Amino acid sequence: MDQAIMAIELYNVTWDFGALTFEDVVIVANTTSTSWCTGGGTNYNNAAVISMSSPTATTSGPATTCSIASIVFEYPA
Repeated sequence: MDQAIMAIELYNVTWDFGALTFEDVVIVANTTSTSWCTGGGTNYNNAAVISMSSPTATTSGPATTCSIASIVFEYPA
């Protein structure tokens, strides 16, 4: 695993609903790698203004848990 994707996909409509906020995001992956969590995010085609708290990774046995306090899709770029 090298990424976890979160996206807003709009088809033939405008983004007129304000910011979309995810809080206390927890992703568990069956890998001991932590880079997919802590390696920094990618904003595909710079499609939106995004703010994200620093993720933390914890590995226990064969699984890694990635915890992110908040991810905010502010508005389209």
